[in-house]
Amino acid sequence: MQTPAIRFIPALSLILALPVFSGMPAASQGVEALSGSLPLWEPGHAVTTSIKDALPVATYLRVDEDNVRPIPDDWVMGPGYYRSVIRTYCLHAGTYGPTKGDGYLIAPLKGDRTPLIRNVLLRSVEHPNIEQHDVQRLIWGIEDGAQWDSFDNGFKSRVAPLLAPNEIVMLNIEPKRAEVANEVKRRIGGLVPGFARKAVDTFAELRSKITGITDYNELERIAVKTGDAPWGKDSRKDVQPGPWSYVGDGFFIRAFPESYSTTTLEVYRVASAKVTKDDKGRITRFDSDGRIIETTYADEPSTEFVDGKSVRVWKFKTVTFRHPDGRTHVITDKGFVVIGSAAELLSGSTDNRGRLAACALGDGGLDDMGHYSDGLKTAFNPTDKKGQLDWIGDHLGRVSAAWNAASAALSGNPTDDASPKKFDPSHHTATPANTGKQRLAMSGFKK
Repeated sequence: MQTPAIRFIPALSLILALPVFSGMPAASQGVEALSGSLPLWEPGHAVTTSIKDALPVATYLRVDEDNVRPIPDDWVMGPGYYRSVIRTYCLHAGTYGPTKGDGYLIAPLKGDRTPLIRNVLLRSVEHPNIEQHDVQRLIWGIEDGAQWDSFDNGFKSRVAPLLAPNEIVMLNIEPKRAEVANEVKRRIGGLVPGFARKAVDTFAELRSKITGITDYNELERIAVKTGDAPWGKDSRKDVQPGPWSYVGDGFFIRAFPESYSTTTLEVYRVASAKVTKDDKGRITRFDSDGRIIETTYADEPSTEFVDGKSVRVWKFKTVTFRHPDGRTHVITDKGFVVIGSAAELLSGSTDNRGRLAACALGDGGLDDMGHYSDGLKTAFNPTDKKGQLDWIGDHLGRVSAAWNAASAALSGNPTDDASPKKFDPSHHTATPANTGKQRLAMSGFKK
């Protein structure tokens, strides 16, 4: 004789197989067209990113703080160093929020519901009138398996532009599937481990608060713990604030969360360049996607003090910056480069990878790039970077980017493309070194 649980299985299979109907195609660039049925919602499976997914820390980058620029509004970037404050979103309700100075690593956004969450993040940029706290509440609801119809009508009308019609269908069908699964759990109760039943009940309790509490301040007090967070399991106490990680396609990023809703994001894009040297081994021409720097030197070397040491240098006679649109700027009799191999001059450095990078591409003309970059900065007065000369900062940034391209090549991430590229932060999360704190989804919404 069949047990009630076994008789119930066909109904479970039927609802788990319910299709998600395709809706209108999404207009947002980068939005993923979701079709088919989502996997059954399970506690902890909606977003699975953890510290174990963190990308390796890139200790070898050399960044020039003097040449950092705002992230462009369209997120299309050429080689160089960028920084902006962006909207971020909590991906772990019920845990401690970040505080300024926390160490956060970069990790890919993973989990059953991340395609839907990414779509919400992307559309939120196109609908700046939708308040951040409403976007956050929707993300918490998606992560906790909330049914769309369980939200109040006012909230639904405000956030509806963030969802395609078929995604709303998903959010209504999915809880029904989960409800059937919970009924199966109840009927076979003794076969389900106690910790699993507790997890389901905990998420159900939080889900009821996300959908039932309309005062966001009250909901935030429940979802975002404050105070000193205890160190969670698998935490990494060695992580300092703002480590760089390579995320692909020539881009490195790092995150400095100020709170769960606000993060300073830095993006660094590397690119190789064409470098020409004279018969004395001096760089005479640097070309990165049409950003050209030409240098001529004094006929004989001279002596300068660098970091308190007397060193032999080649002084610049002229430094000419050429923009692709035809603009030029010439500097005369300012700046110099140190004579000698980069390996020798960096021998006191603890950055062995940087030292190796300096030598690795010697036959390609990048071995002296670090010193060339320093020399150009001494030639160009930073106080002149105003008005029509702002573009020179881009040139200087590309010289540093060429140095870092050598390091990226050594790490197995070579790139030879200097053309502008679009970067999408929503593919990545800021993941806390202290696992007792919140993971953060990153959006392209600049504050």
